Amino acid sequence: MTLLAFVLAGDPTTRRCFKFQLSTQPPRTSCCKTSEFRPFSSTDLKMNWIQRKIYLYNVTFGLYMLDWWERCLFNTLVVVLMWFIFYNTSRYLTDFGKRHLW
Repeated sequence: MTLLAFVLAGDPTTRRCFKFQLSTQPPRTSCCKTSEFRPFSSTDLKMNWIQRKIYLYNVTFGLYMLDWWERCLFNTLVVVLMWFIFYNTSRYLTDFGKRHLW
């Protein structure tokens, strides 16, 4: 039995095709249509620290399944909420400092 799999990795415009042979023998992979597809490389999966954090944020909050405008709206709400928290925390700490420390 032969399975054909298409994998999107790294750049979304590149598509890779792999043919897997299911048998008792060790699995063999070959890239189909070598003129059109390039073989899968482990360097495609490497991300820098910022890309990993953005990916983790998208997966944790489920933003990867939203449209661009829904993601923008959600991120705007998060930024406004974080600004509100930091602003009021700084006001409270300065007021606390004036009353009890200075």
